[in-house]
Formats: sequence, structure tokens, C-alpha cells
Amino acid sequence: MNDVLKTILFVIVWILLIADRCFSDDCLDRPEYLGPDRAAEVADVMFDLLSAAPRRRLAVDYVLRREFAEDIVTAADEFDVPEFLLTTQIFHESSFRTNVIATDRPTVGLGQIHIDGIASKGCDLSTRLGQLRCTSRFLRYCFDHCGGHSWKRALIAYATPGHCESSVEKVQKSARRRVRIWSMYEEQRTRIREEVIFDRGL
Repeated sequence: MNDVLKTILFVIVWILLIADRCFSDDCLDRPEYLGPDRAAEVADVMFDLLSAAPRRRLAVDYVLRREFAEDIVTAADEFDVPEFLLTTQIFHESSFRTNVIATDRPTVGLGQIHIDGIASKGCDLSTRLGQLRCTSRFLRYCFDHCGGHSWKRALIAYATPGHCESSVEKVQKSARRRVRIWSMYEEQRTRIREEVIFDRGL
């Protein structure tokens, strides 16, 4: 094997075995060191949720999806809402579309926020991040309003005029489904991160 091939082989091995490690001093303190960073994880969840519409630009363009995911993480962190739950909520409310306007009620945007309700107060619904912040804030409000221990109850309150319980089967079923999907993605993330830790011998 000549020297050129040896050099190429060495570079390939270095990339595969070493380049993915974290070298910054504060890396071990960051949650993303245990696996893909959170925005990348959210982008993957978005891709999975968009599987029924594989030709949508958001499904095809990773850079665009990644930028969207970063805004989701920012909004979720600001109001202490699980980012996968926020992702699941806006997908089921608007399919990740910022320009959705309901035909049967005055709700708009990613989280289908009622433009005349308490959820929209002080919100900037003209931007994607503004809509995400508004949705995240209202989810947190509903969670606290319903006792601070059940996201299912919070989702019911989100869908009703602040009621933490509902006798309407459609509302209950929707809340259960969203919690189930969110929990599934959380379990997948935990499993993947555990596998990464094991593979790295941490």
C-alpha cells in the first residue's frame, strides 16, 4: 500500500472513530453529549411526524427543519415544557404550518391560538418563534392551572375553555393520543442515549 492510500485510510479511520467526540472543556456538562443535540432530536421527530407528507419542503429540507427545531427547543425551554410534547402539539394543531387559520373558530398559527383569548395576550403571532412561544406559554399555563402534575389534563384544558377534565370523548381521545405519541418519542430518545453511552463506554 503506497503512502497516499495509507494517508487516506488514516483520515477515514480518524473521522469514523474520533471526529464525533466532543473536545470542548464544557462538553461533559451538556446534555447533548449523551447523544444527538436536542434540536437534532426534535428535527428527527418532526421528520417522523411528517412521514405522511414526504414531499413537503419541511420533510425534505433538513436545514429548514433544523432551524424550526431550534425555535421549538427555545420556546419549550423558556416555559419549561417538554420539547417533544410541544412538537407533537403543534403538529396535531397545524401540521407545522404557521399560516393556518381555522374556518370554524378564530384560531391561528402553529398552536391554533385563539386570537381573542387569554392565550394570545402579549404574543407575537406574526412570527414562527412568536407562535411557538405563545403555544408553549399556554401549555405551561394549562399544566399549572390543572394542578401541575398531568400533561394530559393540560392538553384537555388547552382544547377546552380551561377545563381540566372533559366528558367529550373526542377531547379525551385526542389528549390521550398526544400524550402517547410524546411518551413514545421520549422513550426512544432515552433508549438511543443509553446506547450511545454504552458504545462510548461512559
